[in-house]
Amino acid sequence: MNEKEERILTTIAMLIPKMSEPEKMYLLGQAEGMALMKKKQQAAEEKKETELQKV
Repeated sequence: MNEKEERILTTIAMLIPKMSEPEKMYLLGQAEGMALMKKKQQAAEEKKETELQKV
């Protein structure tokens, strides 16, 4: 994990106890959405690499 990622996680960890339940649920939804998009992006890159190797 790089320094930027560590700062982000530290900031989130400090803010979560101060958040309301709806704010926590919103943050969770955003994080899950970002994780899903990253997973799809990686799958598309792997598919592209596989297709290039076949050629």
